[in-house]
Amino acid sequence: MDRSFKALKSLLKRVFAFLGLEKDDLKLLRSLSTLGVVVGFSATVSALLFPRFPAAFYSFVLGDLAEEVMSALVVEEQLFSIIAGFFLLSTSAILHFLFDIYLGSLEKVSSYSEKSKLRMIVLSTFFLSFVVARVAVILSGIVGPETAGPAFFIPVNEIWVSGYHIHHFFFGFAALISAGWLLLFREGFSKKYAAVLYGTGLGIFMDEFGMLLTEGDYFATSSYFAAITFLSLLLVGVYWDHITAEA
Repeated sequence: MDRSFKALKSLLKRVFAFLGLEKDDLKLLRSLSTLGVVVGFSATVSALLFPRFPAAFYSFVLGDLAEEVMSALVVEEQLFSIIAGFFLLSTSAILHFLFDIYLGSLEKVSSYSEKSKLRMIVLSTFFLSFVVARVAVILSGIVGPETAGPAFFIPVNEIWVSGYHIHHFFFGFAALISAGWLLLFREGFSKKYAAVLYGTGLGIFMDEFGMLLTEGDYFATSSYFAAITFLSLLLVGVYWDHITAEA
């Protein structure tokens, strides 16, 4: 197991110890994360084929919260069901991968290709940056009549330079450029650091992807569609390598 996985396992050990989780607890959580992958995938596919069923399920489980989330995201029932299903799928897949690393379930983890490890880094950073950016925008109310507000007690403000609005997709684009530039022109630059830059930048950029396509609609469904499609491709790549490594 290379240094990055050893460092990650050491970090996970501290986190699980802080949370008071024993090995048996983690095995149970790993089983639940496997179930989460299955349920999340099923819910996503069901939302595409039979949109009313998962929507009714989420409304039953979440109650009024489901309506509040749909209103905050500015999405219809079907898209909300797809987003919720894929959120469960993605979160469960990432947790499953982390539990596998800590419990040593991936006996052949060292045989994983370098590309697979990079895909996992890009997947995690993309997922986190997209979710954090969208939640921060929604909580702050920065898209709408108000132009500033707190997100998790952190002030969020619009940036204006000489009367020109600097959207946060500029920062995502800058991270993408930096990742490509460093890989191309800096000898020996770590691909793992580049993957972090790339995933984070793409997540921030994709958060405003719909706004760019529609010339102003931040909550356009194309942002969610593009993010889910990209994450799906990464998940397929990561788990395909896992299956072939275990074979």
